[in-house]
Amino acid sequence: LYINLRNDATSRLVDDNRSALYYGVSAAWQVHNESFWPENSFLSALKPRMSFGTHSSEYPGFFLTDVNLKPERKATINGGVDLAMLANRITLSADYHQTSHTDLWILMDIPSGTTTSTILTNGGKAESSGWEIALHALPIISQNLSWRITTLFQSSSNEIIELHRLSGDYP
Repeated sequence: LYINLRNDATSRLVDDNRSALYYGVSAAWQVHNESFWPENSFLSALKPRMSFGTHSSEYPGFFLTDVNLKPERKATINGGVDLAMLANRITLSADYHQTSHTDLWILMDIPSGTTTSTILTNGGKAESSGWEIALHALPIISQNLSWRITTLFQSSSNEIIELHRLSGDYP
């Protein structure tokens, strides 16, 4: 079990929104290390994994920003399993993740007559999810030669859930 807590801060945002608290928790179980695991099993390793955490995006460059700009926030859950077979000659790692994005940064058009035409503001929510499967095989292992084959399958999707229009005073 692993637990973390951190406070990230930047000088690029106003004082009230300059820092944010992020946390995470993860756990994995190496089932093959348990006393009930059979000695000469076809499976040489089994490790289910799960994690949840919050984090943010990179802070923006030097844009004209909304005075209420906050860090983007992301909350990610990830589950997976690692398997090894035939004395670790074949390994498989499978993962699924889902991320909720809030306070997305969006460059919004602002009315003409100002010194700039866009402003960076928090303006929406999004969801992303996907899976990945990695399969590795060692068909040849000798003193002079080893050959490793890796195949990777993955899929991901992203969806904008909500976009806001800029409201209020412009800087």
